[in-house]
Amino acid sequence: MKRTSKVVIGVVAAASIVAVGTSSGAVAAAKRFTNDQLGSGAVDARVLASNSVGLSELSPAAEEALSGRTGATGATGPVGPQGAPGTPGPVGPQGVAGTDAILDIYDEATAANPTFSNLPVVMVGSSPLDGTADVPTTLLAFHLDEGSYRLDVATQFFHFVPAGTDYEDYGVLTMTVDGEAKSAPVWTGNIPRANNGAQATAWQHFEVDADGADVVIQGTLRSASPVATHAEAGAYVTVTKLG
Repeated sequence: MKRTSKVVIGVVAAASIVAVGTSSGAVAAAKRFTNDQLGSGAVDARVLASNSVGLSELSPAAEEALSGRTGATGATGPVGPQGAPGTPGPVGPQGVAGTDAILDIYDEATAANPTFSNLPVVMVGSSPLDGTADVPTTLLAFHLDEGSYRLDVATQFFHFVPAGTDYEDYGVLTMTVDGEAKSAPVWTGNIPRANNGAQATAWQHFEVDADGADVVIQGTLRSASPVATHAEAGAYVTVTKLG
């Protein structure tokens, strides 16, 4: 900004001549006065010589106050560079070793039957549709050693040789462990004629002690037919040993 004038402000120490009476003459002495020695308003622009104090003699704050300016807010600086990655923390202690959820998994299935073209089925006897005196037929039997197990079972019932009339009949699945029932009977839907099957599925979880256990999957036919005496059925089991 070009300065064309000087602003008059401040305090200038005035020179004072003090005469000392001697026979040889007078001596002049200069003295600088402080703010404490001057009264309020004792020195103003009328006392100071014109153009004796300019902006260059003022502080920045005084210059801004006199010129009516205020400091402008500076622009936001650029974002600084990303700092270096910190030092990795210490490695935590080793956790307790876990155990496998599944120790073993394998399948058991009804053996192939040469009478029925080596299909995995056996012949299952018939019981009355609404009867309770079922005589189950073993579809599959196997042994389990000590441990914790889950068994997933699927069975299918067929009428490979139709009885001549399509009567209502169902397959019933049961499972025992050492002769004790481990699940309620599970029923298939109505068994179709010829080579179409009806299926039932179930699962069971149980513990086997040190003596082991014998598992038997059984099937029964419940039929309304007065002439149908049997069906064909097989079972498939996935054995999962748990840790």
